[in-house]
Parts: sequence; structure tokens; C-alpha cells
Amino acid sequence: MKNLILAAAALVAIAGTASASGQGYQPNKLSNVDAAELRHLVPNADVNNLTAAQIASVQAALYGSDQGKVAALRAALR
Repeated sequence: MKNLILAAAALVAIAGTASASGQGYQPNKLSNVDAAELRHLVPNADVNNLTAAQIASVQAALYGSDQGKVAALRAALR
């Protein structure tokens, strides 16, 4: 059930990104999918006003090994 909800949330996030064509690429902002995954793993995460280094660390943790992922994400947000 959780996987279904997460997949639906990701699909909605992707559809929202595709329909918002005026926003363009923003290098200092997480994608909607990455932000949703981050909030799923670290529920109280604030994804606003992240530095470029924090974004790179978050993306490395999200797409890296599953071992220690939550700890790496929390460390990236400090």
C-alpha cells in the first residue's frame, strides 16, 4: 500500500513538473521527485533554501547505497 501511495505521489509530482513549463531548470532546487522522496524518508525535512552543496549531498544520498541513507540525508540537511 505504501509503495502504491509513493508511486502515485511521484507520478503527480512528475505530471506537475511537466505542466509547469514556465519554471525552467533551477540548479539550486531539488526536483519534485527528489523532494518527495526526501520527505518520505525524513518527514520533517525542509527543502526550501538549500545550498548547492546540500542539494548535491541529498542527491548523492538518494541515488547512492541504501545503507545509511536516512542518516546521510539528515547530515546533508544540517
